[in-house]
Amino acid sequence: MARPRKHSLFHSVTTLIRNRLISGLLALVPLGITVFVMSFILSMTVRIMLPVTRVLFGKFPPWAITALSLVLLIVLLYVVGLLTTMVVGRRIIAFSEWIVNQIPLVKSIYSSSKQVVQVFQTRSAAGERQVILVEFPGPGLRAVGFVTGEIALPDGTRCYKVFIPTTPNPTTGFLQFVEARRATLLDMSTDEAFRLIMSGGVLAPDHLLAAGHTLAQPPSEKPV
Repeated sequence: MARPRKHSLFHSVTTLIRNRLISGLLALVPLGITVFVMSFILSMTVRIMLPVTRVLFGKFPPWAITALSLVLLIVLLYVVGLLTTMVVGRRIIAFSEWIVNQIPLVKSIYSSSKQVVQVFQTRSAAGERQVILVEFPGPGLRAVGFVTGEIALPDGTRCYKVFIPTTPNPTTGFLQFVEARRATLLDMSTDEAFRLIMSGGVLAPDHLLAAGHTLAQPPSEKPV
């Protein structure tokens, strides 16, 4: 009779420990994803200021140089943002862009990057019409994408240019040309779509499955 009690006690303890471990893991997953994304962003941005910071504060410890690089980057972003609100600042930025546009390879990279930023910065006139569902990467499969523009194929078919981000890092993805009749509009904001992608589908809106309808209107912009 003693063995069942010991077995029951052992099972209860192991179950309790397992449940606590799972709860702790589920609590740390969002934090881990946030740290991963933020560390990636910081590594790509703070790295820009590291050469300047090392020249100015070379005797400081590495962690202090990294922190100072972040501070200098924030100051730089604030100054640039301030300049964009001033007439003189806008002229300086326009002149800088003119210089960049005179360099063949740099011109292509800069103009493409600027267009991508403007697409995600500007809200569409139709509200949340930029978030769509497309058939990708194969028949019967669906993926969330963002409409970044329109294009006319050589046969005259008008398509949406769709950026399909990857999970959990939405800074990379795929470019697809999708016919308007094959795209499904989702009743989702851009923020909701990014949360859905970064969470691997965990943070999906409740109305996702019932909110879509086929885009019946063809693209209205001129083909590029």
